[in-house]
Amino acid sequence: MTDSIFTIREQALQVFAQLISIFGPQWGVKNLIPKLMSLHLEQNYLHRMTPLHGIKTMAPVLSTDLIKTHFLPVMQSLSHDPVANVRMNVCKTVTGIAAKVKGTGDLETKVKVILKELSNDADFDVKFYAQRAVEALK
Repeated sequence: MTDSIFTIREQALQVFAQLISIFGPQWGVKNLIPKLMSLHLEQNYLHRMTPLHGIKTMAPVLSTDLIKTHFLPVMQSLSHDPVANVRMNVCKTVTGIAAKVKGTGDLETKVKVILKELSNDADFDVKFYAQRAVEALK
């Protein structure tokens, strides 16, 4: 998942989602998700964004409880990343999983808190994508 080629990382995430569909969410939680989510601590910002792409890819095959437990903390952490492109991708991730987050109560509320903060970001693109994500949740 730290390959230098984005398309290889992206393809691996597609395979991960397929494996979770086959073996079940608990298998994914045990074997894939912790390692993938730990990449948000990498020095390389491109590697830090890999969990965000994974969240978009795997959210459709996971319950909202698993999203809240395993994905939300990573999104919260990366929403404060020093690299604007990472923060912008948090917004894009929320847009990508909006259908799964809508109407989930606590999860939706916590995601909206992230977006509220990012709507006031100093970076224009982060603000733009935060506003798009807010719209996607309506």
